[in-house]
Order: sequence, then C-alpha cells, then structure tokens
Amino acid sequence: MKVIRVLLKGNFDDAFLYRDRIVAVGTNSLSMFSLSQIAAKIEEIEPKTIPIPTLLFQRNDWTFGKEGMPYRSMVRNPEIANAFIAAARRLKNMEFEAVQFLEKTIRLGTTNDILLDMNIYNGRIYLGGDSGLYDCDLEWEKLAFEKVRHRFDTSCINVSVKYGAVNISCGDEGLHSSLNDFNLDQGPSRSIEKLSDMFQQRSSLSLRSTWCKTNVINYADFSNPQLFDTSAMPVPAGSLEAETSLLTGISETPWGIWNLDRTDKRASAVPSDYIDYTFNSGIHFYTINQAGSIFETSLKYPKSGDRPKLGHFSKIVDGFKGHVIKTLPLRSGAVIETLDKVFLLSATDGIQEVYDSPCLSVRTFPQSRRYKDLFILVTKEGLWLNSVLDADLLDPHGKIIDVEQLKIPINLKRRATDF
Repeated sequence: MKVIRVLLKGNFDDAFLYRDRIVAVGTNSLSMFSLSQIAAKIEEIEPKTIPIPTLLFQRNDWTFGKEGMPYRSMVRNPEIANAFIAAARRLKNMEFEAVQFLEKTIRLGTTNDILLDMNIYNGRIYLGGDSGLYDCDLEWEKLAFEKVRHRFDTSCINVSVKYGAVNISCGDEGLHSSLNDFNLDQGPSRSIEKLSDMFQQRSSLSLRSTWCKTNVINYADFSNPQLFDTSAMPVPAGSLEAETSLLTGISETPWGIWNLDRTDKRASAVPSDYIDYTFNSGIHFYTINQAGSIFETSLKYPKSGDRPKLGHFSKIVDGFKGHVIKTLPLRSGAVIETLDKVFLLSATDGIQEVYDSPCLSVRTFPQSRRYKDLFILVTKEGLWLNSVLDADLLDPHGKIIDVEQLKIPINLKRRATDF
C-alpha cells in the first residue's frame, strides 16, 4: 500500500467528504472546498500523472464495483497497466493553501459547542457536541442551508447514520436511535418541535455504534461489542443515498458478538481474556490483545435471514504498540488512531504508520460511493487528504510485477469486503 496525501493549510476542527466537497468545520462555521478543483490542480502541476489524481481524490468508485468494470478491463492490458504505474510513480505529496479551493463558508449561528463528532447523510449534516446533537439540511447545488436544529440535549460523542436511522452514543447516558429520520414511510409529517421525541434509548451505555449490514453494533465498551437485530422495509432507489432499505425496528435486547454461534465448532476460541480493543469494518471484526497481536474474524449471514454466525479467527499482525483511541473502516481495512500516531491496517498487507503526531480528528467514509479509499486527518498544520493506492488499483489480477518502487505488495488473494 502507498498513501498519497495533500495538505490543505488552515485552521479546522473536523472535516467530511460529501458530494465532491470537503465540508470542514471551524469555529461556529462550515467551509466547503472543491475536490474536483484539488484534483484538477494536481493534474495541472503534474500533467503526466493524469488520471491518477482524479481516481485517488475524486472518483474511487471508478476502480471498483459496477462503475469500475471499464477500468478493470483496461488494466488487464499490460501496456495500459504500466502507463498507470508510471503515472503513479510521478505523483508526490503536495501542499496548498486551503482558501484557493474554497467555495463557500456558512455561519451556523449556534453556541460555541465543543465538537465531538459529525456525519453527513442524505443531504443532512449532523453535529454531535457537548450540549447535544444538532442537524441542518443543505441545498447542495446552491450551498444554501436551513436553520440549525437542536435535536438532542445530552452530550453526543458519536453519530452513526444509515438506512434512514440515526444512532447517537452518549457515554453513560446510553445509545439512542431515531428511526425513519426522513419520514419516508408516508406516515404523518413530524414537526421540528417534535424531532427530539423521535429518539428512543436502546442501551444504558454506549461509546460508539457502527453497522454490520442492517444490524446495529453497540460498543458499551471496546472489548465486548453487542449486536442488535433489526427489521427493514424497501424504499425507492435514490431516496436514501444509494440504499434501498429503511430501518423500521431495533430489538430491545442485543446479542454479545462473542456469544454468537460459530460457523465451525472446531474453530479457534475467541481470545476474550486478552482483548484490549475491538472494532469492526462491516462484517469484519478485529481484536487487539495485550501482547499487540491483531486478530480478524467475520460474521457469516445465512441465506435464510437468521442471526449471523461467528467465523474463524486469524492473526494478521504481531507486535502492535500504542494506546488505541479510535478505529475507522476503509474499503480495504481500517485506520487506527492512537494517542500519538495513526496507522493503516489491511487484513492482507498488515499495518503501517502513516502519521507520527497527535490528530484533532481522523475520519473515513465507508458508506460513500466515491471515497471508500480516502481518509482525512485534521492536525495543527491543517487538513490532510489521504488516498490509499494498492495493487488492485493498478492490476486487480496481480500480473504486473514492476511495482517495487511503489512499495505495493501484490495481493493475489484480495477478497471482497462488505462496508
């Protein structure tokens, strides 16, 4: 793996990628920066790198999934694959003043809350702070927004949104969920005054929540994640980003992930006595033990729709050191933030350090269509836009071997992941 990065100099608290823009949070403001302008500027400076900057920073989806089929067909040709490799070799890390890509700054008009988390989903911006959850809807073509609404008045440390549902983690105040946050079931319209009543408590403790298919994963602690069964109904394509399901119910009682039935009773036991930290990237779950070993397993969903089963544990890393603060999923692995460093983890390529200082914010975009290989680091220098370049980008079949200068290990057994 190789990480190509662009530094946008400026003062930011957090940032999110959405609809060809970087949405950066400052003091009581949102600033919009153009991703297409950033890619075009890099290609202007280094024209021989075309089209790599666009693939890396603007259209990850052109290299995988249905939209990536033409690209994958092209790189089967050795001459085309080598041309991409040559372009990638020329691409260097760059620095710019962020203001040159600025489209608009929006004043929020809220109190000077301490920002703890943010999310953007279905055109709506969610901001979690020490005084609760706020949201606002934007008209993205004109960058016009409606009034910021105060949705929940308990300190919100994590915001997770998918399938039309919003889950907020409030520490010892618990996990709270709002189903059908966009009123897509054609039921009675809900006024702004009643939006705070849409949240229902699901757990008495929550540090973070994630998703595993349509199941909600709650982290009451980082050793024993809990799985909530859910129900869903179909919705028209395009009404909820690229999703076609609307969450309609969450079970009252969760299941401990490590207590799920095993796919093979002879498989290795869960190393629960030694788990320091657990996180998931879709159906893939990772554990870090006290010795610094990282194990990976996955949940297997039966076709019958029954509860998933726990798969075999495989050790993928030895000797990892650092106190983990947060982990975030990428298409091909995860980003791990510790007290003073940031690492990139891949189940096939191991772990590598990508930043050696503390960060104000670390963010990935596993639910996006275009930015699954991108992650953002917000530091005192500014905003680092990072794109992961792996062997599959250049040749999905592992036939091109002239990649040593890129330090990209060819992976002949890359498996598909479900993020």
